[in-house]
Amino acid sequence: MTPGIAIRKLGIASMLVCLFFFRPEASATNVLTADRPGSSPPDSLVASVPVEKAKHPGLRFRFKCVDQISLADQGNVCFPIHGGVSTVVTIKLGNSAPLVCGTMPGLPGTCWYSFVDAFQHSNTCGPGSNQPCVDTVLIRYNGLLPASTTVQYSAAGVLGVSGELENLANMVSFGTVVNAPSTPARR
Repeated sequence: MTPGIAIRKLGIASMLVCLFFFRPEASATNVLTADRPGSSPPDSLVASVPVEKAKHPGLRFRFKCVDQISLADQGNVCFPIHGGVSTVVTIKLGNSAPLVCGTMPGLPGTCWYSFVDAFQHSNTCGPGSNQPCVDTVLIRYNGLLPASTTVQYSAAGVLGVSGELENLANMVSFGTVVNAPSTPARR
């Protein structure tokens, strides 16, 4: 083998070793994901929510900031959240078509939403660590939820303070209880 061929083979082998062992570390990206147990009402298979729940204080869809790959909690670095052009907030009552919520109160049978720091956990969010930690979409339904019904509420297309996207885990589901009227006690 000539010295030129040997040097080329050694160069190729060295390059392959470098590519294999010295790859740049993948950059972690934060995403927003549903905090199903931290939402109110929380995700549940047990029907336990009164039919008045969506009126006051409403349905509170809470987000968590997590690492995109490991899903490890990243604290408050994604907050405050805000809407974008693709933000869609909905409520689905039983088997009916989802209701798309607006940003202003509406007629009976409609819903609306706002971004809030509903749980008041911290006031150290945002680039200057001086903004409320808005991590919740507050959804209000103008009416009573149907009794004995599965209700799903979702918030898609929500953005974090630095443009963090949500990871499609954006729905909470719960069941309402039978709204039996109270009966007076017999004497």
